[in-house]
Amino acid sequence: MINPTFYVYEVLCSYGDMTIMGPYTSLELAARFTTDGRERGIDGDKTVYTFVKIEDNVQKIIGEVTFEDLWRWGQRDGERRTESWK
Repeated sequence: MINPTFYVYEVLCSYGDMTIMGPYTSLELAARFTTDGRERGIDGDKTVYTFVKIEDNVQKIIGEVTFEDLWRWGQRDGERRTESWK
């Protein structure tokens, strides 16, 4: 068995741009270099980071961090970032 590898897909929603970042040796390292400390999306736009684990030639989505930068009525500043992990 080969050690797992982690990649992060960064999607800037309004432009449809996608960047693949990695490989990383751990999920913690991938998060540190991509989303840790970040409070807003790129260029003040919705940005989605999808975390992927590749092990034994199988790709598995393990989490997603989304930055919603369009302010909605009643939304607090801390609600711009949402996370979903599997």
